[in-house]
Amino acid sequence: MSIGPVDGEAAEKLKALGYLGAGGEMAPAPAAGSEKDPKDLIVAFNRLRRAERAVRDGKFQEALPDLRSLVAEEPKNAFARLVLGSAYLGMRDHARAVEQLKTYAALVPTSAHARQSLAVAYANLGDRTAALREAGAAAALDPRLTDARLLRAGILSGQGRRREAIEELRAAVAAAPERPELRMSLGEVLLDANQAKEAEAEYRTIVGQDASAAQSGGALLAEARFGLAVALERQGRAAEARAEYERVLDDAHAPAEVRAAARARLGAKAG
Repeated sequence: MSIGPVDGEAAEKLKALGYLGAGGEMAPAPAAGSEKDPKDLIVAFNRLRRAERAVRDGKFQEALPDLRSLVAEEPKNAFARLVLGSAYLGMRDHARAVEQLKTYAALVPTSAHARQSLAVAYANLGDRTAALREAGAAAALDPRLTDARLLRAGILSGQGRRREAIEELRAAVAAAPERPELRMSLGEVLLDANQAKEAEAEYRTIVGQDASAAQSGGALLAEARFGLAVALERQGRAAEARAEYERVLDDAHAPAEVRAAARARLGAKAG
């Protein structure tokens, strides 16, 4: 759209808001008869920023009037579509979220975030095929987007496709080795796939990452130790497994349910 003559102060504000490029050009390309006053654009963008803050704060109903109005006024306003889709996601109105996010993805086809958000919405609607497709597209666009691989792994594992789930989780761990929760998920799927020795290796890595475990207040470390104990038990290494279960019980930071599970396993072994 064309915005007509722009004075210095207005131009600087429009640049700061992302409406003008460094050379002062407006994007998208001008269309005949679509000139707008720069001050009107600033007002519209301020409405959008206000709505975005409301969505970030969880005030979805407060954000909806501005967002719906902005989309009606300018259907190709990609950012308004994204924020509106995010609001609907927060409200668990996943069908409406899909509608907005599909439009955003069409306007910004390189957005991995949009495809991941679509995957989440489809998963909540029970459309696993679409969720797998969109999460795969998100991971292809941004290999560092490990949550997309985590979502795919969860769906694949639930479908009994554990080999594919393991591949997704190994790729996620390779992309973000500093995230122990990814290794936890990998260890769980490896155990489900009866690959106890491989699961043991993942759990031992987490247990060795004391700094990462400390960030979770000890809960993650206890869960990893419990997983390690199960992996050892599955390999017939009863004494080593017992020692790990006892370490869980001795951990004051271990969640109550993990301690109870460790106590039950020790009781079962004693019986």
